Amino acid sequence: MNQVLSRFIAIVSTCCVSSVISDEISYSYFNVGVSLSDRNSAYLTDDLNLDVDVNTSLEWNNFLLHRVNDWSFHIWLDITRSRNLSDNPAYKLSFSQSSSGLGLHYTRDSFSVFFRYGIGSGNSRFDVTANRSSSFPSLPTGSQDIFLPPPEIFSDDIGLAYEKRESGSVQKIGVRYRTSYQYQIGAAFHISKMYWYGNELSAYIQRDFENLPINIQATPGYMSLRLDASLTERTRSLGISIAYSF
Repeated sequence: MNQVLSRFIAIVSTCCVSSVISDEISYSYFNVGVSLSDRNSAYLTDDLNLDVDVNTSLEWNNFLLHRVNDWSFHIWLDITRSRNLSDNPAYKLSFSQSSSGLGLHYTRDSFSVFFRYGIGSGNSRFDVTANRSSSFPSLPTGSQDIFLPPPEIFSDDIGLAYEKRESGSVQKIGVRYRTSYQYQIGAAFHISKMYWYGNELSAYIQRDFENLPINIQATPGYMSLRLDASLTERTRSLGISIAYSF
């Protein structure tokens, strides 16, 4: 893990040598990375796990070509996908979560505040292995835990995969601040009534790099290296990612 992160940082530091960093905080970006997550569930035996995270946002200012009194809108999409979460020989467990919606933000000089509203969902997939058993453990009924395995996994049913899904609304309010020409920090509070997610407190620090001439629709952009940390009622995670803002 340490070698992967070291190589990751070295590649970014070597490549990012010539882009144009905007004076304003951008809400148009594409962000991809990995996070180390610890989920709190009695049915996860391999709790500490690597997730792949993709986050993207597109400011409507790119289409409207102007702002109204420093206010603007953006659309956003967040996707997370885990590898196998279980070491139970009877099944493999993968988990994916996604959310998308509309955001409103206010930006003035080096400071920005935003509010987001959208719909999110979490999906657990249980793939039965050849080691399924005809005798299954005692499992509670009526539990909201999305990682609780279905009893059919341990029975003689012919099903090979089972899914459990939960969806609901998500809201997020946060602040972003550019501390200097190449650094920015931010924090946010994310509200959700979904059992697997709950409420989240998150923070990040981002290092922007110059000198990587990438253009999207003739608009100069810049690369960034970003560190994220988040804490919910059921999850703790720490992540690193590469972001491209434009």
